[in-house]
Amino acid sequence: EIAGEKSGILKQNVPCVIGLQKWRSTLKIVRKKAEELNVPAFALGEDVGFNIEEDSFSVRIADYEYEDLRTNLLGRFQLENLAVSVVCAHLLKDHFSLSDDKIRNALLDIYWPGRMQVIKENPGVILDAAHTPESIEVLGEELRNKYSSQEIITILALSCDKDRENIIRKADSFSDELIFTDIDNPRLSSKTELLSIAKEAGVVNCISADFDGLTRKIIKDKSQDKVFLVTGSIFLVSRALEVFKNELL
Repeated sequence: EIAGEKSGILKQNVPCVIGLQKWRSTLKIVRKKAEELNVPAFALGEDVGFNIEEDSFSVRIADYEYEDLRTNLLGRFQLENLAVSVVCAHLLKDHFSLSDDKIRNALLDIYWPGRMQVIKENPGVILDAAHTPESIEVLGEELRNKYSSQEIITILALSCDKDRENIIRKADSFSDELIFTDIDNPRLSSKTELLSIAKEAGVVNCISADFDGLTRKIIKDKSQDKVFLVTGSIFLVSRALEVFKNELL
């Protein structure tokens, strides 16, 4: 249903670039709509070659290949998204002054706050506005790969209209500890409500805490064996970005 709604944005004869899809049924729906409108479709992983190396990635469109692309963003999912952007830039070359060097340099100079953003080291503090079970799961996989030898402590706030139990379960699957919190926003669940949901779901290593108190402790902490993840809500991530920038400047 969602794929059908999203494909409504397609315009006749205007190329469409499709990112990697977890479900083939989604791709099938978008392709069908594209065919109806005579839209040239470029699906990553099928019509477009995509490969990730240790610290770079490559994209191939027909006989043209962009090799050894690098970026300052962290996470495999970021590279998947950027590959879509590279394809779009390639298709626009005939209409705008876009050289290969411009595309490469742009990938190295991206500022995307609140998207796997490392805002502090020792201990590491990462901000990410993931707020669905799927995005939390992907985020967890990235963190476990990157910080395999460190303790991951997840600070979580969730809006009342989200799939709270499943998000909590996904976060618990990669976290050594969950800390539920809240800030002054009417759309957010209270930290005590989130803790109750977690306990009913069988989550053991979890507590609730005041966010301002948490940030003060983290700023004073000098540990090298921990990573704090702030996630679950763009409202919480925005507040965290404000607090940590003010305190760390």
